[in-house]
Amino acid sequence: MDIGHQIAITVAIIGILLLILYLVRKNADKIKVFSKKNTLLEVKETVRIDAYSKVFLIGVSGHDFLVVSSKNGQNIIRVMR
Repeated sequence: MDIGHQIAITVAIIGILLLILYLVRKNADKIKVFSKKNTLLEVKETVRIDAYSKVFLIGVSGHDFLVVSSKNGQNIIRVMR
């Protein structure tokens, strides 16, 4: 095999992997719904506030909880009605 043929095969394989990555990211929500099982705990939504803090909306047995996670580890939990 010459070097041109090896480069072409490598580029083709990388292209296929990038296409698979694109399709998985594009359809991530559908994949999550398809693989969802009947569990008591569900992370409904995650929002990043800044570089160190996130807000999570978590469902547990039909009840929703708002959880704030920060860099220093302090979490604030509030039951959503």
